Amino acid sequence: MIRYVLSVLLISSMMPVSMTAVEEVEKLNTEKQIEQEVSSIEAAANSLLYNEEISDSDAPAPTREITLSFPQDSLTATEINELRLENLMDGETPSPVTHVTYNVEGRQLGQQIIDAPVVSADRGPIELEGARSLDLQLRLEQDENGNEIVVVERKSGTIPDAADFQITDLTTNSPVVAGETGTITATVTNTGDVTDSQTVEFEISGLGNSPRRVTLDGGETTTETFSFSAQNIGKGDHTLEVTSENDSDSQQVTIGTSLFDADRWSSSGPGNAAVSDSETDTVTFSYEYNELPTTGQEEEWTYETTAKTDREVTVDWTFAGHHSWYKSDADAYLSINGDEMHLSDTAGNGHFSDAGTKQVSISEGDTIEIRITGFHRDRAKQLYGEFTLTI
Repeated sequence: MIRYVLSVLLISSMMPVSMTAVEEVEKLNTEKQIEQEVSSIEAAANSLLYNEEISDSDAPAPTREITLSFPQDSLTATEINELRLENLMDGETPSPVTHVTYNVEGRQLGQQIIDAPVVSADRGPIELEGARSLDLQLRLEQDENGNEIVVVERKSGTIPDAADFQITDLTTNSPVVAGETGTITATVTNTGDVTDSQTVEFEISGLGNSPRRVTLDGGETTTETFSFSAQNIGKGDHTLEVTSENDSDSQQVTIGTSLFDADRWSSSGPGNAAVSDSETDTVTFSYEYNELPTTGQEEEWTYETTAKTDREVTVDWTFAGHHSWYKSDADAYLSINGDEMHLSDTAGNGHFSDAGTKQVSISEGDTIEIRITGFHRDRAKQLYGEFTLTI
């Protein structure tokens, strides 16, 4: 029969003063499960000692096979890190009893006694660590002095992998215009076997979000979504990182980017047509053509992009340049999916300048186009200008 050697005083000294009722239940359930498993070792050992004999022939030694199942972390039990069986031998003479101790989170939780001389093959202690289940073989032998002993060998077992929180599949709503809210979503998977809780948090440009505790069973996956204000983050590309205690993953986020939350602008037209600062909230479209157009022929420059988000925006625009000198004209248009708005018409001679404000509504996937037209009837051969949009 298993004999408990932990006194009430010892149990009390190992229990924190603040131990909750739940922790007490976990401890008692764990002790009960360990008692059952140790009982199976004792029963198999005594079955060999009292029911079997060691043959003088070459016949195999009598054996027993048992499987142990250890408690795992749950609401009702605590995971066992180590189970140790040690026979306190008197010199070369085995003790008739074997001490059993077990540890939880690095501290000894309990101790039991097996009424049988149980040893390892090298006569040392038996340490059964970090396993959910173990297949053991118990074998009846005689030691060097003819004493009957039970030798225990580990045949197989399943060792659970420690909790390992992996971060994958980061997605963001980039680009995010300054003042708006950015979001990032991450998949968190516990690739280990053991239930655990870890801190998961994100950081962008040294600014962190309030960390959160995530609890996952072995093999379980969850999705965590974080949000942040882009107001205090500088414009441009930033690395956003989500971390657990085991892993991290990163994603590039663009802040205050691209007029209309759009891709880079393309440009086309005679001479030089260019777009500057195409990933900020101010975009300048320029053109320069120093050839003499055919009399009355109108030249055209177009700049095009695709919207990435649904937005309502108010834009300020300016249009200035020089079309030399005789009977010149300059026009600027903004179109959303072919719905064109005539923003500026600056007929006249030489230098021109115009400005205004426009409210526009765009949807993800819309084609946005700036179109500039102009001509002159002058041998000075000068057509150049800049059209600027600012949110």
